[in-house]
Amino acid sequence: MQEHYQKFEKPKPKSTAYQYALYLLSGQDYSAFKLKQKLKLKGYEVDEIETTLSLLIEKNYLRESEYKRLLAKRWISKGYSDQMIKRRGEQEALTFDSEELKDWRNESGSQSEDVIEKLVQKKLRGQTIPSDRLAQQKLRDKVTRFLLSKGYGFDEIKRAVQLALKPESHD
Repeated sequence: MQEHYQKFEKPKPKSTAYQYALYLLSGQDYSAFKLKQKLKLKGYEVDEIETTLSLLIEKNYLRESEYKRLLAKRWISKGYSDQMIKRRGEQEALTFDSEELKDWRNESGSQSEDVIEKLVQKKLRGQTIPSDRLAQQKLRDKVTRFLLSKGYGFDEIKRAVQLALKPESHD
């Protein structure tokens, strides 16, 4: 039995790129990069996408700065380091400068030193610090991996973990 495959072409959407973009923006803010990706996936032509983005920016419907601020604040609240926020922003073609991040951290009351300490406490919550050296090392490694996943540097992590695992800090 022989099957014939035809090249699948996505049918042209019934609505215009502008109408679809407005529909998307009615639900949440997007960056120009993210919106462009969504419109391409939907099958719109590059020219129509560019025209749509220009019109949205002109009418102030595409509020990239607000999107950027909300995204950064979300990541700050999740405990990500400034370096991680910058890297994740690059994935969406957004650049975050250190001053902006500092201001947004101040707004949300989340300084890096406090955040890393809270994250360590979160990971250690409900656990007793083992006296066995091997078990203590496993716990230290677990907390270290967690903080590395949030984008913190090894020196910051080492200081915070040593402080948290001191016997006198948990009496």
